[in-house]
Amino acid sequence: MRIARPAVLLGLLALAAAPAFGRTDYPETEPNDDTTSANPAGGAGGMADGDTISGTTAGDFNFPQNPLQSIDYFLFKNSARPLKIYRHQLVFTSTLIPPNTNNNVLFSSIRGVDVTGFLEARAQQSVSVGTNPRTNVWYGFGKQEQFYLTVRSVNIDQGVSYSGALSTTEVTPVDIGSFVAGSMTISTVGQVGTGLFATDTGLCVYDANLTPVPDFSNNDEPSGNSLQSLLTRNFPAGTYYLAISEFSLMNDQPPASDEPPPIGTDGNRLQFPNMILCSSSAATAPFVGGPIPLNFTITDSGGTRAFAASKPGPWGIYWAKFTVVGGTPPAAFSLSTPANNAIAQERAPSLTWTASAGAATYAVKVATDPGLTNVVASATGLAGTSWTVSPPLNFNTPYYWGVTATNANGSRASTPTTFTFRTRCAGDVDRNGAVGANDLTIMLTCFGQSASGNCAQADLDGNGSIGAADLSLLLVDYGCGT
Repeated sequence: MRIARPAVLLGLLALAAAPAFGRTDYPETEPNDDTTSANPAGGAGGMADGDTISGTTAGDFNFPQNPLQSIDYFLFKNSARPLKIYRHQLVFTSTLIPPNTNNNVLFSSIRGVDVTGFLEARAQQSVSVGTNPRTNVWYGFGKQEQFYLTVRSVNIDQGVSYSGALSTTEVTPVDIGSFVAGSMTISTVGQVGTGLFATDTGLCVYDANLTPVPDFSNNDEPSGNSLQSLLTRNFPAGTYYLAISEFSLMNDQPPASDEPPPIGTDGNRLQFPNMILCSSSAATAPFVGGPIPLNFTITDSGGTRAFAASKPGPWGIYWAKFTVVGGTPPAAFSLSTPANNAIAQERAPSLTWTASAGAATYAVKVATDPGLTNVVASATGLAGTSWTVSPPLNFNTPYYWGVTATNANGSRASTPTTFTFRTRCAGDVDRNGAVGANDLTIMLTCFGQSASGNCAQADLDGNGSIGAADLSLLLVDYGCGT
């Protein structure tokens, strides 16, 4: 049998990897061994979703005498989009070039510069051994961001053929309300665990045009006491965006003026503007599991508010949006009743809270999650400090609720932002949180009587009297809550 020549095999691999109709592939061409000879990926209009980067490499270093055994450099450029926050990713797959049967090892790396701003340095590397795919992730703002990208392999035999496809998702930042213009402090210190369980965080502040505010960033606490973040700055009135993630969160900005001296790669940053990335691929918290916590507080002249946040997967960045106002927004206030963790609540409980000085109206949400995103009942434009839930809630179900006070200068969430309660079991006559012997005793005592006085709560079907239907409902629900 005639053995196909390597050139023919490469051609067949290229045909197999040909992009779908309407998509553009940007293949490597040698020489492309450094930034000065990097292949453009994107052209004038930039790469669109579905476009690909492709090539063949066996290089872990540069060997001018053998271009195949050299690192491949690309100058990636994204396409223009409306001004928003976008999560972009390049997903690489690779194939061994016959006759090779092992060492399918590919590294793709977004390049940046070191703390000096002159020497090339790695910003983020995706690596996987023997497993496809590999992914690089960054966030852009529709401003045609660009960066140098390298692709390399440790296979120095026949090489690895690769293809990387671009995809994009839009990110909606969490609206965390309004704050008073002037000195503000954003902090993760003490909010994301301690000791071995603490998250090493970084944060950056962006303006309304999604441009980083110069010197409004922090990687490590200025005092040097922790690897968590603390930023105190004077915020003029306006709209801002907050990016928080793990260590080595980086854009093109140099370390802030009060940043401790960088350790290792902490001083690395991106070479070009209009993008930001996290260098860590971690997705779960070490030792304890679950999402990596990125909880933070913001303190202004009205007090301190705490916010729950977590890292949205590998290389992920949490985004928040807030407004700084020149006037005075509503003052701090708190939730009252039902008390936090209350049980055996009616299906239409009355929610109450303390008054917020300066508030014009209040808005209430009741949801099945602590973030108040899965809302089941709500009201807006309330002038008073109470509201009866409508429509009625389900029996024996946990709920969360919170209130926001608003005036012409902004809004303020309650402190704490949510309380939780559980509605009663359907047969819970004595309202102690469970259906048992005492409920049955009350039911039998009230049997045949009208639903008044001590027997009012035994009228489970709401028909005005205590009878067989009420007893049947209790027996069906017997043991609930125990």
